[in-house]
Amino acid sequence: MANGKPPLPPQAVAGLCRLVEDGPKDENGIPVLTLEQVLGAFCAMIPSTDNKEIFEEKVISNVRESVKRIRHQKKVFPELQGPLTELHTKVEGDANKLHAWFMDLLPEGAGFPKEQFMIVICRTPPTESKIALEAFLSGIETNMDESDTVEKINGCIKKHMA
Repeated sequence: MANGKPPLPPQAVAGLCRLVEDGPKDENGIPVLTLEQVLGAFCAMIPSTDNKEIFEEKVISNVRESVKRIRHQKKVFPELQGPLTELHTKVEGDANKLHAWFMDLLPEGAGFPKEQFMIVICRTPPTESKIALEAFLSGIETNMDESDTVEKINGCIKKHMA
């Protein structure tokens, strides 16, 4: 959760960027945004009465933080994908065990209910007893921040593999 807030749902992002069904897509079928769409989304987020400083505070600073976080994810996650897959395999995708592992990553006393972990992080219905590997990996990668290091996460994985 970037900035302590869950990410916008894909439908909200699509609406904000005014994506159209027959718009440009990459080789994986993922929509490609034009510069005009990105600028339009930024403009839609801030009232026209706000000045440059408010725009910087509300939008640009968050974009900069998101870019830093994504760069960190892309650098760190490839080293963690194997160990995370091994953990998921060992616990057979058990939602309770994966949640327990996740809780050990959080600061002491932090509360993050299992249902929230499943919905927000793994995008899995909270009624499920197992989390699919792809949902687990994607959720962890998407929600990493700069405090999530290879050493920290691998240490926690080793603890739960024992």
